[in-house]
Amino acid sequence: GSGGVVGNQLCRLAIKSIWTHEIGHTLGLVDNGISPQADHLDEDHGHHCDNDECVMYWKYERDDLIGLLRERLQRGNTEALDFDRNCRDDLMSVREPSGDSN
Repeated sequence: GSGGVVGNQLCRLAIKSIWTHEIGHTLGLVDNGISPQADHLDEDHGHHCDNDECVMYWKYERDDLIGLLRERLQRGNTEALDFDRNCRDDLMSVREPSGDSN
């Protein structure tokens, strides 16, 4: 039935979101090693983004994740959670410059 499809989709999105979130912490996002390029630290939930559309939002690390992903799926949003513009800018700020390798 359709519950299986939704369940499989939910599981896939949850696994990807958890890995992406934890990789973000490991890389040093949200003032955890990488200096933020803009103010997006959630002061109440250290080392988490203040944007609830960003995978680094604090609720995506907790039990709330499944319910929040289920709500997104029910609204027709099948996209995986990802880093928002602020987190991407932070990552780009520490990227090795490309080009000349002399």
